[in-house]
Amino acid sequence: MKKALFIILLFMAPVFVSAMQAPKDFWFIDILTGNTNFLKDSEGKIVFVNLFATWCPPCREELPVLDRLAREYPDNVAVIGIALDEVPPAELKQYLLDRGIAFPVMTPQTAHGKWWQDPDFIPATYVLGKDFQVIEVFNGAKSYDTFAQYAQGVIPKKAAIKITPLDSSLLHAAKFGDIKELKNFIAQGANIHVADDSSNRVLNNAAAYGHTEIVKYLLELGADKESAGLDGATPLIEACKYGKVDTVKVLLGAGANIHAVDTYGASALHWAAMGGYTAVMELLIASGAKIDAEDAYYRTPLHYAAYSGMTPAAELLVKKGASLSAKDSGGNSPLFYAKELERDTVVEYLLSIGAE
Repeated sequence: MKKALFIILLFMAPVFVSAMQAPKDFWFIDILTGNTNFLKDSEGKIVFVNLFATWCPPCREELPVLDRLAREYPDNVAVIGIALDEVPPAELKQYLLDRGIAFPVMTPQTAHGKWWQDPDFIPATYVLGKDFQVIEVFNGAKSYDTFAQYAQGVIPKKAAIKITPLDSSLLHAAKFGDIKELKNFIAQGANIHVADDSSNRVLNNAAAYGHTEIVKYLLELGADKESAGLDGATPLIEACKYGKVDTVKVLLGAGANIHAVDTYGASALHWAAMGGYTAVMELLIASGAKIDAEDAYYRTPLHYAAYSGMTPAAELLVKKGASLSAKDSGGNSPLFYAKELERDTVVEYLLSIGAE
């Protein structure tokens, strides 16, 4: 499998937790010991299955957390690692030993079958409960306390989101751009601040799909232009993710915070660069967006453009002063990203202007 850097992959299918279950007869060869491990040997425990890669900085931070969990709760918890990068077994084993990791680790090649879905980004951790049913999927590195709740038998319950049929209709109208129906539902008392089961509010949905007239109308009614939806994305970030230029103009004109970030510390400019939406990027930069803004792992918009192979976006960022030598938390430059993912045109461009 080609190395895939740990930026979110926007268009992958979502993981449906309730529908997933690991087969009891699943087994794998442990890279550390060479022994055959059977999932059924962990029956009665909470099993954490962690997908990681050796080159991924947040993965390196999380592995010791999970190892501590396995050591402190041996009767309640089992931890299994799945290394997704193509590292030779001996090198992977040494990597784990150097970090004091003792829980069993497999690769897709040493697993007997595959029951998990490829994650949106890594690290990702599946939490298996009774009968090895997936009860939670964590995307991104999590704290010891987050995992320990499960080890202690305190499985957090997500609050059910209650949406009236009228509010559901309003969310649907905002998503599909039916302004006539949207106004009708609001006139009947639908709540413009309601959130769907992905935490997206009406304005977030309209912004993501570029329904500019609906966005204008909702803002006039007092919809929160900074409402945090799925993964903490504001309406402006949603519009930038999908290159909705006119919607971006409206939100900026309404005073949307250009420096707002999502759960991963990514700004509107990060996401516009990821998608290669240069017209949106021009708007953001002209409005004061920081060229070298860093996300939670110190990745700049140029890292995002290099990752996705968006040469025009990379050229624009460099023209506006983006640093070629910016490093993420693993010490990786934009050029490293482009090389690892074989973004040849970006590699050629960055090398031509002196990137190292």
